[in-house]
Amino acid sequence: MMRRPPPPFSTAFAIAALATALTAQVDWISTQSPSPAARQSPPMACDFSRQRLVLFGGRSSVGQALQDTWEWNGLRWTQFSPAQAPSPREGHALAFDFAHNAVLLFGGEDAFGTGLADLWQWDGVNWSLVPTATAPPGRHSHAFAVDLSRGRIVLFGGDAAGIDLDDTWEWDGAQWLAMSPTTRPPARSQHAMTYDPVGGGMVMFGGQLQNDTWTWNGVDWQQRTSTAMPAGRTWHAMTTDLSRNRAVLFSGADNGWIAFTDTWEWDGAAWSQVTTSTIPPGRYGHAMAYDNGRQETVVFGGSSFFQLLADTWAYDGTDWAPAAGVTTPAARSATQMAHDPGTGRTILFGGDDGASVLRDTWEWTGSAWTPRQPATSPPARWYSAMAFDRGRGRAVMFGGNSGVGQWWSDTWEWNGVDWQQRPATPNPGQRYAHAMSWDGSRGVTVLFGGHTAPGISNATWEWNGTSWSQRTPATVPPARFGCGMCYDEARAETVLFGGLNNTGYLGDTWTWDGTDWTQRAGTPSPSARYETTLVYDRLRQRSVLMHGWGSQGQLADVWEWDGTVWSQRSASPGPTGRSQHAAVFDTVRGRTLVYGGLLANNSATSETWSYGPTDPATWTAFGAGCSGSAGTPALAPVGGQLPWLGSNCALAITGVPGNGFVLPWLGFSRTNAFGNPLPLALATQGMPGCFLRASPDAVFFVASSGGTAGWNLVFPSAPGLLGLAIFAQALVLDPAANALGATLTNAGEFRLGGR
Repeated sequence: MMRRPPPPFSTAFAIAALATALTAQVDWISTQSPSPAARQSPPMACDFSRQRLVLFGGRSSVGQALQDTWEWNGLRWTQFSPAQAPSPREGHALAFDFAHNAVLLFGGEDAFGTGLADLWQWDGVNWSLVPTATAPPGRHSHAFAVDLSRGRIVLFGGDAAGIDLDDTWEWDGAQWLAMSPTTRPPARSQHAMTYDPVGGGMVMFGGQLQNDTWTWNGVDWQQRTSTAMPAGRTWHAMTTDLSRNRAVLFSGADNGWIAFTDTWEWDGAAWSQVTTSTIPPGRYGHAMAYDNGRQETVVFGGSSFFQLLADTWAYDGTDWAPAAGVTTPAARSATQMAHDPGTGRTILFGGDDGASVLRDTWEWTGSAWTPRQPATSPPARWYSAMAFDRGRGRAVMFGGNSGVGQWWSDTWEWNGVDWQQRPATPNPGQRYAHAMSWDGSRGVTVLFGGHTAPGISNATWEWNGTSWSQRTPATVPPARFGCGMCYDEARAETVLFGGLNNTGYLGDTWTWDGTDWTQRAGTPSPSARYETTLVYDRLRQRSVLMHGWGSQGQLADVWEWDGTVWSQRSASPGPTGRSQHAAVFDTVRGRTLVYGGLLANNSATSETWSYGPTDPATWTAFGAGCSGSAGTPALAPVGGQLPWLGSNCALAITGVPGNGFVLPWLGFSRTNAFGNPLPLALATQGMPGCFLRASPDAVFFVASSGGTAGWNLVFPSAPGLLGLAIFAQALVLDPAANALGATLTNAGEFRLGGR
């Protein structure tokens, strides 16, 4: 029976009592960031408390046991230098211990071939040895994974001095428990095991070329059958995709050490093979873990016919993609980019590589550059301008300079497959180094300024997808070229900064509301500059100014405009000073992407960087509500608001009958509520089809109006809360819905972030 939750809170929720030791900041990430060296048998596990993947040790290309510690945050690898660490080893295993909010390491084989039985925990800073009164015998190549329904770590089998084991142990957060199942799988090593979110307990497959499937319910093992079944294999890997409730298996080796390249999923009852467009190279002895923060399965390293690998791949449930790019556009300056939020891809065209002006097209997938080969391509150019028309799903490019005396006045659009020239008369005319951005509230692309044949321009033009029209505002910024411009969605205005004209470098800020330009005063303010970029960060609702060329030479600073004032940000290490670079905001990854540019030595660069918060605020809905008399109630943030520290986050609860009442709550777990495993079916409570998905640790009371209830949360500006995960759900009073007279919404996860 479900245990009773605490009564509703009558005061604000005391989130600050759960402060951790993190600090809010922004950072730069380079795609040239280091990654772990090639290796075999490196275990990896998700740190659910900090939303990082942790990797330790393995065997190097020269057969040496390693003891290095790395973390993957979804964008890059970071190596740590803890004060102490487990001894060098391979064939060990990692799993997350919810009792200590730490990643545990058990066993492995040292350089002398000895099976180890030590238990270590990683807290994000240091490793520490966990003392235990008893422990499983030393071993390597065992299966070791957390049972999320019970919060215990399960261990099975492994190799002890050349003898395969068939013992089952559980770690309950305080001690090892030797289990005594009536039925047990045959002894084995080099197998894989993970949590079964549908069947509950654990699912284990293969090892020593076997192809049998077993499940563990905490008491006994049961062999399972399936019409389709992965081939027998060894040194494969498994993890659990919690967003789709599937256990995922990838690769492994056959009896000739030939690696499989297949992907399989277990749905709690049967195996099914997944067909993907992209397939990582086959491997065995690789690391694989589910990145809960980014909801993707990550694979690193392993061996392919005795050649060690160092590549990182991510699987989103549909396809695999490399998580570290190896192909990069040639170094260039004065190129242009636009981001497509629908596909999550960024388009790049042209620029100057120092020897010639280019006409190549590239796409950035979020982790790698891919050259595109369109049937039609615009002529070569640099200093053009590009913006993405989100209403029509097209990147719009206008003008530029050929580098050989030709100034362009043509309009081109990229539809994701090909370029198409759009006839347009009249148009802004030949120009380069102008600025463009897409005004989402009015559905037009705005163009300002640029260098034209008659001179420097201060004209304002707009493209509606069919034709260009010149605007004649009462107030106009001074003529300029090389300025930064973007559209501020939160305030529905276009923001312009800087540039260069006959009087010199400019450092003024202007906004365009679709009717007139307004100069904005601000102190402090970025220094005057041109050949800069201004990008709107949709998640943090501010415009980001990066780099450029000023009286001091190449600039390397970052400033942010919140609609009222400028503030300079400090983030290191970051790119060196540059100008003529390109920048966009990547809506999928929530970071500003910067590519290329001209460095201080007057050479072009091919560097790709991204800039954003170290811990972004996120909201992720999960589960479904249950139907009531007014439909299925739903819980979601209003207007894309996110849980930033020091800010409000408004949520709406829809599907409330009449002017009723709602009991929303916040909790700290999506796996357990007062001793009950989640999700918890409430049919026996008179709520058929309803599931409790988040622990009700702090309950609120709100009234609805017109079928919608508003719930406003204020997250304190306490750096210690950065990265904290909080879960939310709501109960809707609905007398006509069922016997209990209530329904439940979907649930959601807040990840508290710092701007």
